[in-house]
Amino acid sequence: MQGALNAILQDAFDKYPTNPAITSDNKPTINFAELREILTGIQQSLTSSGYQPGDRIAVILPQGPENALTCLGIMQHYCCVPLNPELTSSELNSILSSLSLSAVVTQNELLPHVIGIAKQLNIPQINIVESTQGLSDIQLKCQPRNKPEPYCGDNTKQATLLLHTSGSSSQPKAVPLCETQLVASVDYLCKSLKLTQDDRCYNNLPLFHIGGLLDMLLAPLSQGGNVYLGNNMSSAGFINSLNTFLPTWWQAVPTMIHDVCSQLNSPPEHHLRFCRSVSSPLPSVLREKLENLFSIPVIEIYGMTETAGVIASQAFTSQKNGSVGQSAGSDIMITDDHGNAAKSMQTGEVLVRGKNVFKGYENSANQTDEFIGEWFRTGDLGYSDKDGDLFLCGRIKDIINRGGEKISSRQIDEALLTLPGIEDAACFGIPHPTLGEDIAAALVMKKGPSPDHQLLRTLLREQLPPFKVPRHFYISTQLPRTSGGKLQRQRLKEIHSTPAAPLNQQPLQATTPLAKLLANLWQEALEIPHININDNFFDLGGDSLKAATFMSFLSEKLEHEIPPLALFDHPTIESLEAYLSTQDIDSTAITHPLVVNGFPKPMYQSFMGFMSGWRGERRNSDSLLVGHNTLGSKPALFWGSQSFEEFSLPAKHLGSEQPVYGFRSLYQVPNKTDAHLKQLADVLTKEIQLIQKTGPYLLGGFCAGATLAFEIAKRLIAKGEIISQLILMEKFIAEPYSGRVSYFFSNHSRNSPYLKFHTPEVAWPRYYQGEVSCHCFDIPHTKFLLSGNIEKVSKVMKSEIQLAHKNKTSPKRILENKSLQTRDITNDDCCAEISAVIPRRLSPGNQFSTTIDIHNTGKSHWESSSISGIYLYAKWRSRHSEKVRYWKAGRAALHKTLLSGDKVSININISIPKEIRRWQLEFDLAQEGLFYFKNKGATPAIFPITVFPTPAEILIQWAEKIKLLNKTKDKK
Repeated sequence: MQGALNAILQDAFDKYPTNPAITSDNKPTINFAELREILTGIQQSLTSSGYQPGDRIAVILPQGPENALTCLGIMQHYCCVPLNPELTSSELNSILSSLSLSAVVTQNELLPHVIGIAKQLNIPQINIVESTQGLSDIQLKCQPRNKPEPYCGDNTKQATLLLHTSGSSSQPKAVPLCETQLVASVDYLCKSLKLTQDDRCYNNLPLFHIGGLLDMLLAPLSQGGNVYLGNNMSSAGFINSLNTFLPTWWQAVPTMIHDVCSQLNSPPEHHLRFCRSVSSPLPSVLREKLENLFSIPVIEIYGMTETAGVIASQAFTSQKNGSVGQSAGSDIMITDDHGNAAKSMQTGEVLVRGKNVFKGYENSANQTDEFIGEWFRTGDLGYSDKDGDLFLCGRIKDIINRGGEKISSRQIDEALLTLPGIEDAACFGIPHPTLGEDIAAALVMKKGPSPDHQLLRTLLREQLPPFKVPRHFYISTQLPRTSGGKLQRQRLKEIHSTPAAPLNQQPLQATTPLAKLLANLWQEALEIPHININDNFFDLGGDSLKAATFMSFLSEKLEHEIPPLALFDHPTIESLEAYLSTQDIDSTAITHPLVVNGFPKPMYQSFMGFMSGWRGERRNSDSLLVGHNTLGSKPALFWGSQSFEEFSLPAKHLGSEQPVYGFRSLYQVPNKTDAHLKQLADVLTKEIQLIQKTGPYLLGGFCAGATLAFEIAKRLIAKGEIISQLILMEKFIAEPYSGRVSYFFSNHSRNSPYLKFHTPEVAWPRYYQGEVSCHCFDIPHTKFLLSGNIEKVSKVMKSEIQLAHKNKTSPKRILENKSLQTRDITNDDCCAEISAVIPRRLSPGNQFSTTIDIHNTGKSHWESSSISGIYLYAKWRSRHSEKVRYWKAGRAALHKTLLSGDKVSININISIPKEIRRWQLEFDLAQEGLFYFKNKGATPAIFPITVFPTPAEILIQWAEKIKLLNKTKDKK
């Protein structure tokens, strides 16, 4: 057997050769010595038929000892692939054809369709030969191996076992498990259950799931224990075994537990020391019934196929209601909505890592979605209490979003199962015209009259808040479940998809004067009619601007300043009221480094007010950096923006492996100056180095946030640090910089030099010593980082970050132009007189040429355009608003040096707008890619122009229209 897996059974073979190992119906029990011989015989049969270590061999057999022994035998040197014998022919064909199998083990007389499919797929068949002498004489009749090489996939090269997930809401996924993971899980399970050689396990779980193969077979055998493997998996079979096999422990899914409890009218005689509940939540009502019948601990556990079984387990000494206990050996972490470690009692996704965790699904194209570094994303929601006990709230995909309130299903399911007359129940979300989703419940009733729905709601309100009470009930004969007993909640949504009718909300009203004030201000800021005192401000659509507005009004009403981040720390009316009622708020005692460095207090209050809506991980309540995806394994990106969305959406689409720390610019903060920008950059630089002590650093920002990121980069470089990449979006900065820069521009934005200049990149090497790349998008500035566009932008961001990390050249790299002068053009150089004779009226959509006279009135000479980058530009402004509509209407070059005081005449071709209106045609000189002389104080030449067609052009246009109209009539 393979290494460590062999060792755990070998130890049992050596220590307990005469101990009973496998017991079954109507066949002699085999001991550990006999078990060793059986497994050795299976291995020899396969080896003699040419099968090689690593070969995948499927096992498709009925439940029973032959199935278990075959799986154990194959796992000695090969990869065992147990499959459900009740799969349809089409399902079986699909699975077998996708697994690169070397053989299929089955029984000809019991499962003839399996043989037929295997033959069609050219997969050798191995038949179990029935023995009259019992299990010790089990034989395999093998067809020879016909594959040239064993299967070697990335995740499965060392796989000992290949299982399929239950597929509770989608197609089952193939989970490769190596012996290291199996051995770790066996160790965790045996320690958590304190298994010994004296234990007898009744195994009635399917042998194509991890519970049947590892929990109730490998684990007890590794300790020298006895395993019962019957062909009858019914509850009656288990009850009968209590007096025959005398099991000391039992493991079952809640549906099995329910069946057993339903058949027992009084406590039976037994030798059980515990029962282990697996696969799905155990209702508290059912737990109590089982405990009362057997007077034993009921151990609820949390496990998955992907973790080779157990993740967490309740202790024997205490079982908290609703908890699945503490870690059985793996590391467990809860993450919030932004990819950060959650606090105690905070609900989030459950992540797990450890020796028992698999490395990834077979043929998975989304490995990054399944893991954050070494952490496997389970897809389950839960939280940990102060003692470290884990509580599960349901699957993320099953969360019901009712009017912004995210509701977990488990609490509602538990309440439903306490109601009289209900056999089984599950809630689920259904479409709602105004709330998005509403709560419905599917009920399986006991025998009796139909339930009174209003009575059900009344009884539920005794256990649940009003917004969690289901509005619709559907009566079912049974709930859809997988073969492993897992509820298929998504199937309920498909079966019962009738939209719910609108309902009157019943908010929990504010009662105290302060709470009423908060509620009124809250309603004004959020513009919603109803407020629940437990609603979260930010879940109801509150953003940083609305938060700042609310806090400003609140400070005004209370006549003293409130700490800007109070709303972030206390986002409900109830918690904010409690905070305001108990805190001695002194707004004069501000000790934040910004204020200490000279930042005005009112400006600080305004700035922090804007940041109050920024959710994520902060070092402390005054932190200027907010982290998302902080568990990711990649180097962090420090990102500047103006709003929470401009930070959170890029963080989301860059993926959970990419940590992003957002900071805010001074946008919309009144009375700001460049000095305040530099003070903010100083403080942010220090805080960044508290999070990441040394470089290389990854920085970037959007618009004003890009300017702030540039200032931070300069400070880090001055400290001797390396910046691996600086991403500047919608902001060109003409300052010297030595590192790698990636520019992102909108083709429609005034912030883009490509809107204003023909070839702006020719001047950039004068400032940038490192690689410069540039990406342009057909996206408006205001929507650059919003949903619908961020997907495209973040994809390019991710690519540029990866290239910088690998020190590879960007495909969008700007090539250097060495011919440009290195001398800076000063304001005194940007002096010119421009004159021309321009017609007062021009025809729309045409071009015209004219001569422009230019007089250099500056103190220095201008080299030719090919050296200096100085060009003459024509642009069109709207006469009534003076807004530039067409920046690059024409361009002409200086073909020779123009000395100070000299004049030159230049011919220029100009495109005329198509719009008929009054315009201003403006001529100005510009240094290509950097600035117009007007920006340096010069006066451009401006000519009022009316764009209107001539009478002849009007007649031609009318003739064309009449001709087109006649053609249309002829066709009719």
